[in-house]
Amino acid sequence: MTWTGDYSQCHNCKEVYPFAITECPCCHSPCSTYIVQASNGFPGSRRFELLGEQKQVLTLPPKGAVLIKGGAGSGKTLVAVKRAEYLTNNYSDMFQRASVAIFAYNKELVREIENLVSDTSVQIFNIDAWVYRLLRSNGARLTMLNDTELRAFRAEAKQRAFADISTRAIAKKTDEFYEAEIKWLKGRRITTLEQYKSTKRTGRGTEDRVTSGDREYLWRMHEGYNSILRLHGIRDWEDRVIDALAIVERPSFRPPYTHIVIDEAQDFSFAKIALVRHLVSPQTESITIVADSAQQIYQSGFSWSELGIKVVGRSVEFKRNYRNTRQISEAAYSLIAHEKDDGDFTRMENAVQEGSKPLVVQGDEIWNERVLLTALKSFPQTEDAVLAVPTRKMFPHMEEILQGAGIKITKSASDVKTSGSVRLSTFHALKGLQFMHVFLWGVTDKYFPTVNVDPDEVSKSRKLLYVAMTRAMQKLTIFTTPQPAQMIADIDPSKINFKIMSKEQSGRFA
Repeated sequence: MTWTGDYSQCHNCKEVYPFAITECPCCHSPCSTYIVQASNGFPGSRRFELLGEQKQVLTLPPKGAVLIKGGAGSGKTLVAVKRAEYLTNNYSDMFQRASVAIFAYNKELVREIENLVSDTSVQIFNIDAWVYRLLRSNGARLTMLNDTELRAFRAEAKQRAFADISTRAIAKKTDEFYEAEIKWLKGRRITTLEQYKSTKRTGRGTEDRVTSGDREYLWRMHEGYNSILRLHGIRDWEDRVIDALAIVERPSFRPPYTHIVIDEAQDFSFAKIALVRHLVSPQTESITIVADSAQQIYQSGFSWSELGIKVVGRSVEFKRNYRNTRQISEAAYSLIAHEKDDGDFTRMENAVQEGSKPLVVQGDEIWNERVLLTALKSFPQTEDAVLAVPTRKMFPHMEEILQGAGIKITKSASDVKTSGSVRLSTFHALKGLQFMHVFLWGVTDKYFPTVNVDPDEVSKSRKLLYVAMTRAMQKLTIFTTPQPAQMIADIDPSKINFKIMSKEQSGRFA
């Protein structure tokens, strides 16, 4: 949530926009423009102020739970930070001395929040790192987890569970489906088949795709997987959260915080939210939940009431897009419009800042690389850019071609940002971040499949691409194959420009 450049304020309605304009889009009155220089890691003065509807966060109750909903570009992370600092500065003595913590899902977002927070007394945590620290401090011996090993355990459990129904659809799902189902079961703290059958699979698809009979076999696989873990003396990450919950549920446990803010809460599992809830003082019960279901990329859906968190009448919704240009937001919204399970989505207003349409580059890898290098060398060194790839396995290759072209690379928000450097990231790690220029590499059917794939996986991929697209403040470029991925076809073609690459065109990127 870092802005670069100017911002303007209307003389009449006092609305503020994080870009330079002379006339207010709302009331058409004159605007004054102010200069701000700040970006991800560049030196310069830093000024982060709440805009328009975001200011409602300061009037939300300091006791009990509140829900802040907003779509991509609405400033949710900035709001989370300002909420934490406001509670720190204004409610230290009402109940007890304030101890405020912000929890986020991924490490990159934690680092970005650390860059935004000016009050050093606000504590910021990645939820998994906090769990790890709690378990270590309570004497747990934690074995490093190996994804390849866990995948092999799932495959073994699947083979045993589905041996007598190998031709049925439920036995032909992808490993990603089985992994997500196990995580969902553990995240919901489901311990019996009867409980599994009676629990709505919120966030895991509709009932017609997994029957009651299917659940019996899935439960058999789940139990088999757990047996294999026990045999090898391993607790996976979901088990560790359950272990941490057992610690904080002890009568002797004293909650360490008076106020907690959860950013991107839609990506937390049921168990992780339950864990965080036990960390806040019962005198305040102050939990600020910042969420957007349209950006849910880890499929861990649940309702707040199921956790005993009452947010009815205690919520605000941000509908204005402060980050993207109108052209970028329209393209992204046309993609996410294909989601059927959208009852809890925030219906965003289109951004008002004008810019160019997102560009989709269609070409073989060698020509796409040449286009990419030309583009990365062409943007102003005072502006920031990110190159996102589907998997970290692609990092060495991308580093090689970038460094070979003399392009400097940073790989996390904690790295020292030098002028003209480019952030290298995965799609998943972009969550909560923003950049002037965003380059999305590898948007192909291999990494974003839509054919012969479970609909839940298609939904997850669509949301992931939507999140990545909405990181772009000014320019968005998407790279695909000569025959574009079907996911690209889900974007309204009138909202994007296409560039079909050939040998002759590859050196002329516009």
